Amino acid sequence: MNTTAILAAESRAEQAERRAFERQIELVIVQRRLADVEAIAAKRRDAEATCAVRHLVSCGVIKSSDLFNQHLIKAQFLADPGLILLATVKPYNQKVRKHES
Repeated sequence: MNTTAILAAESRAEQAERRAFERQIELVIVQRRLADVEAIAAKRRDAEATCAVRHLVSCGVIKSSDLFNQHLIKAQFLADPGLILLATVKPYNQKVRKHES
């Protein structure tokens, strides 16, 4: 093999290593951004669950002194955020029944 071919191969290898290193840096940046977004989402979910529990307490569904159930329900809301809407919005048929009585 001649020297020119060896130098060209080494140059291509260095360029490939440089590109791979740049991609690794880009990956770390994206992973950090994702972690930031996930942290923000977790804080938002926690705030929503807390507000929902406070709403249930203010409506009398949970007693203000019943801290155990407040924590239990908050944990359920965090595990399944879809429950928040179900637990905090009165169904239409309950409103109708109240008016009919």
